[in-house]
Amino acid sequence: MHRNDATVFSYLIMREILGLSEAFMQIDIIPAKELDRYIGIKEYEIIDLRDDEEYSQGHIKDACHINYDDEEKLLKLSRDKTYILYCDRGGASMITSRFMLKHGYKVKTVSGGILAYRGVNYVDTRNGLS
Repeated sequence: MHRNDATVFSYLIMREILGLSEAFMQIDIIPAKELDRYIGIKEYEIIDLRDDEEYSQGHIKDACHINYDDEEKLLKLSRDKTYILYCDRGGASMITSRFMLKHGYKVKTVSGGILAYRGVNYVDTRNGLS
């Protein structure tokens, strides 16, 4: 790699790192214990980002299902709502939140994911019941 190539490469890496930190600063993280207050409110949509099998084994009431890496489906969502994202522990929802923020969506992510939610509120969600 030539010196100029290395400089450009370093710049691109730094730009991505700075963009990452900027997007993470904008992510509204809500505690699992506060999630229930958003269920059933039309301005909010709760999205379960886990895989199909995990979703079918239980999910938060009224949560729709979109796999965390299904960018095409995520980009078809309306920008008129605020999306509350959750996964197992919170990692995938943070990554997906960053992606959605970069595309102009309003998002919140559940700290600790469904595992934290289940620890706060035991819910039999196999059929979306709470």
